[in-house]
Amino acid sequence: MLVEEQSGDQEKLAGEPFVGPAGEVLNRALAQAEIDRSQLYVTNAVKHFRFVLEGRRRRQRS
Repeated sequence: MLVEEQSGDQEKLAGEPFVGPAGEVLNRALAQAEIDRSQLYVTNAVKHFRFVLEGRRRRQRS
C-alpha cells in the first residue's frame, strides 16, 4: 500500500493518485526496485484541496 499525502493539481484533475511529477518519481523508484505498480494499492490521504486560480493553473492554498 502506498499513500500519497495530498493530491496535486494533476492528480485532482485525473482523479487518481501519483499521476503527476510525484508519480513519475514513484514509477522510476518502483522500476529500480523491480516492483510492479499494478500489484500495489495506491491512494491519497487527502482527496480535496483548496486552491487559488492563477490563469489556467491551480495553486494549492495553505
